[in-house]
Amino acid sequence: MLEAEARIQSQPDRYVQRVYGKDETGGTSLLYISHVPFEELGLPTLGTKPIQERAEDAMFSTPWAAVGLVAALSGVAWIVGRREQMMRRKEEAAKQRDREGSS
Repeated sequence: MLEAEARIQSQPDRYVQRVYGKDETGGTSLLYISHVPFEELGLPTLGTKPIQERAEDAMFSTPWAAVGLVAALSGVAWIVGRREQMMRRKEEAAKQRDREGSS
């Protein structure tokens, strides 16, 4: 039995009948007992799914996110390069027309 649980059992009318942090996110390194509900203290309501499982999900998604980012940036670079190329062609055509008109 945890020290926190022993304190709650020794004075059940003094504490909320729950140890915050014991089961949240698979258990935390800090445990809290309180005489008021934990929500009133501003502590978030967390699930019991361990953080390691959430980290695995994120790690699995990271390579796909990187591929998507590279593809998006490549597309943007191509569009910007194409616009610059088209503007240069227009400028060269305008200069050519000016030369032909002044001769």
